[in-house]
Amino acid sequence: MESELQRTRYMRAVMDSPWRFPSAPGFEEPAAEWAVAAWELDAVRRTIAREMSREVSKIGSLAWDATSLAKMSAVLRTEQVVRLFESIRDESPHRESEFRPAFEAAFPPHRPSLPPPLSRAEVVRRLQVDEETARILLGEAEE
Repeated sequence: MESELQRTRYMRAVMDSPWRFPSAPGFEEPAAEWAVAAWELDAVRRTIAREMSREVSKIGSLAWDATSLAKMSAVLRTEQVVRLFESIRDESPHRESEFRPAFEAAFPPHRPSLPPPLSRAEVVRRLQVDEETARILLGEAEE
């Protein structure tokens, strides 16, 4: 019973401070199964994915400290990491080549399961832009 109460407290704490995931105030080292369950809460997953996507969109990198990313990598299941990667990439497909190396380095056990890099044609299709705009967004030199 005490363990279930602690789990409930952890869930509330992580929902109140999702940016600290998987830690939360009073829970610096939560049980891995609690963190996996907390990640499935929309308030947690969407907050973190949205914040990471915004940073990638602005500056092309994850901009999260290595310790936080390592904790996430240790507790999340591979399918959760893949969904996170895809949600970031969906927001800024033209930034994949910039953020992917750091993402792969931050989540090494999950790297083999990440989808292959998008082709240039796929990026252009996803962005629904003309060739000139694609060239600018992809940082390609003028021909």
